[in-house]
Amino acid sequence: TGTSLIVGPKQPLDKLVKVTKAKFNPNYGLYSVDCNAKFTWSVWIAGKEFPIDSNNMVWEIEPSKCVLGYDVWDPGFGGP
Repeated sequence: TGTSLIVGPKQPLDKLVKVTKAKFNPNYGLYSVDCNAKFTWSVWIAGKEFPIDSNNMVWEIEPSKCVLGYDVWDPGFGGP
């Protein structure tokens, strides 16, 4: 199985939440964010930067209701 979410540690998500002013939404289990949020967030792998534009991280899941496409992976839990 797979996921369309970017899955990673909590620390980068905390920074992204702060910058975007996202709020955790327990109904979705994800962070709600303004649908018009504009930002670029970078992932670094093996010393190479991979910028991700907000167009690829803000998902409209209902009319005018958006979430960040990022979920926390907890190694003790087993992942999404």
